[in-house]
Amino acid sequence: MRRYLLFWLGLAAFLGACGTEPKDGTEAPSPALWTIAKDGHKAWLFGTVHMLPEDVSWESPAITKAVAQSDLLVLEAAGLENEKRTAAIFEQLGRSPDLPGIAQRVPTERRAALQALMARMGATEQTLAPYESWAAALLLSASAQEDLKLRAGAGVERLLSTRFLEKGKPVIGLETVEGQLGIFDTLPEDAQRALLTQVVEEADSATDQYQAMLAAWLRGDIERIGDTFTAEFGKAPALAHPLLYDRNRNWARQIDALMKRPGTPFIAVGAGHLVGKNSVQAMLVKKGFEVNRVE
Repeated sequence: MRRYLLFWLGLAAFLGACGTEPKDGTEAPSPALWTIAKDGHKAWLFGTVHMLPEDVSWESPAITKAVAQSDLLVLEAAGLENEKRTAAIFEQLGRSPDLPGIAQRVPTERRAALQALMARMGATEQTLAPYESWAAALLLSASAQEDLKLRAGAGVERLLSTRFLEKGKPVIGLETVEGQLGIFDTLPEDAQRALLTQVVEEADSATDQYQAMLAAWLRGDIERIGDTFTAEFGKAPALAHPLLYDRNRNWARQIDALMKRPGTPFIAVGAGHLVGKNSVQAMLVKKGFEVNRVE
């Protein structure tokens, strides 16, 4: 689940200059890209990685062309780049009084691993105790940025936003920061604790997991990404609907409405939303869209 947070969820970016040519001796990048069309209107649909190492080359000629042909960028959430405001919202929603100790919120056999992870990120029982379980999970997950050398500024959304804004093209979000955090804040406590436990369980393997997922993304291997996310949510099924399927359904409704307007949107959301039978594309097909993979 930690790889899921870092690879797929944009909120990890605030808690913590990619080129267009691959490095010598490496395969040219080809992350998956689709066109979606309905009633004569067309858009691009692209699966992203929210945080990347600074030296990763990910942009293919097809993506460059699609971006140039688009006049609107649609992201998962607008406003995440305002780190001060986002952090304030996180603090407001993520803290509650009189919570049990953080160690009491994971199974007994995982408490030693939790202590080791907290020590690695410089946290203590006292610093994490005021945070609800979902918020503590995000904070612990974000600590992996140092190990993986990830930077929000190198993430796909940040670079796309800069390019669109420099051209005077608008950038909008399918969700707000409050909405994204609110999804976590309304999770039942058992689901929150499941999230926290999985972050602890996967802490030691986070680097290898992330690198494998990144490699799959760069080569457009959506089957590998889909298998990984299916396995991840299989361990915590209570998280699948609120964090993935329900959001996909909501986004498909918004995209359907958006496509009734003139113009060509470039829609960029986490790659985990674009795989499997409950993907955004699957929801759009049910609404009469034609979906074709370009790359």
